[in-house]
Amino acid sequence: PKGKVATKRLARGRLLLALSSTRGLSSGMVGKTVRIGYCTDAEGNLSFFRKYVALSGMLRFDADDELVLDDGAYFVFGGDAVDKGDGDLRLCRLLVNLKRSAPERVYLLVGNRDLNKLRMTSELSEQAMSLKPEDVARPHWDDDVPGYAEWLSSSEKEDSRPNRLEWMLRHTLGCPETFEFRRAELKALVGDVSDEAVVDSFVKEALPGGALRDYLDSSVVGVRLGATLFVHGAVDALTAGYVPSVATEFRKGAVTDEAFPPTKRFFEERGERRLGVDDWIAGLNDLLVAGLADHAARPDFDDASRSLRRGGEALLALQNRAACWGRSVISNCYCDGGNPDSAEAKARRADIWDDVQKKGDRLSATAFEANTGYTSDCRDAAVAAWLLEAGIRRVVVGHRPTGDSPAILSAKYTGVEIISADTSYSDVTAPDNRGRAVPAVTLQGDSLDANRAHIRGILSDGREYAALLPTIGLECDDDDDDKGDLLLGTEDP
Repeated sequence: PKGKVATKRLARGRLLLALSSTRGLSSGMVGKTVRIGYCTDAEGNLSFFRKYVALSGMLRFDADDELVLDDGAYFVFGGDAVDKGDGDLRLCRLLVNLKRSAPERVYLLVGNRDLNKLRMTSELSEQAMSLKPEDVARPHWDDDVPGYAEWLSSSEKEDSRPNRLEWMLRHTLGCPETFEFRRAELKALVGDVSDEAVVDSFVKEALPGGALRDYLDSSVVGVRLGATLFVHGAVDALTAGYVPSVATEFRKGAVTDEAFPPTKRFFEERGERRLGVDDWIAGLNDLLVAGLADHAARPDFDDASRSLRRGGEALLALQNRAACWGRSVISNCYCDGGNPDSAEAKARRADIWDDVQKKGDRLSATAFEANTGYTSDCRDAAVAAWLLEAGIRRVVVGHRPTGDSPAILSAKYTGVEIISADTSYSDVTAPDNRGRAVPAVTLQGDSLDANRAHIRGILSDGREYAALLPTIGLECDDDDDDKGDLLLGTEDP
């Protein structure tokens, strides 16, 4: 956030954050009956997660270094537990143990970085290693990355399981340091390990009994708590109401797919085909259970020569925009590096949809990929009406970074408040890209249906901030919206 300290009103065209030097990080909500804590995209960074716990006001570590949640409080972890730190396994175990300690009050969501590790069991198997480097499939969602054989040649490396994993992490999963992060974590847990042992760890952790697999087995795609819906990515015109078949393949989308054309709006279907929000979320969560069972039964490729079908492919497709024509509730996003909406984002989105209309059946399924700059329309009135019909007045997400504080779309625009809280690129000059920044999102109020968001934390420059959003679920006039606190939000220029 830039500029002067925000005053009571919202400035036009930019995110405002109330910088507080007197309140510090106190919640200011003592005596309320419901509290929901939210943290997302910790990505294996234990230092960041511990800072969140200290700030949360409802979580703490006990004498055995296990997480404890305050009686009566709820906690939602928004997904992406792994990849960008040396604490993947330990963070997964902490979160799973917390879930087991309070199963009705703790909810873990699956993120793309969690689900895409299901690839490890097939792509690093003996069967896959029988493929020649030039036959290893390129990522269907990005034509610009080097193929495996090309990378081996340019890096002067030999074909091996460790090198194949390094290529996967670097060029298909967006986490080039993760191999060494895992080595460092294994060293801390069991001592020095070989390259092959690092590879074995990635495979083992994706199988039943592994720490990551336990996380996946304990997770959901989405959860509703009263008037608030939590998912990893975005609820938009592409994702709303869409539940892929368990037979969906992890490959570039085709015009014969059910998800095509992108102009189809599943949440506007008529009759029995139209899913309400609750049935939609239930369907996605059922798909997660079925997909994980499928992966457990068939962790390898069915046909090594094609390198296509394997157990759990529907889940790999669910987290991949190009595999489902941009209908990924896990990987779509409201914002990417800034506010939930901006003139630049609107212009990019308009250009892409213009392309959709012009190309028709010639459209590429990569049209909505992250490298196009596509972001979801958080002000879509039809989607908001669908959510409001079900009593949803707030959507909370992570997935794509928003700077060093959460980004907010006020409910004044559509009736649905949106909070996007991934701050994993708070300070790109810091070794972990986060630096000192840490946010805490807490929903507090009289009930799960009537509460307000309290956004507080520390910015990348060390300044503290605290802000309250208006109460959802109640009619509030302008004089009651802030109760003397400063607000956070966006407004049209």
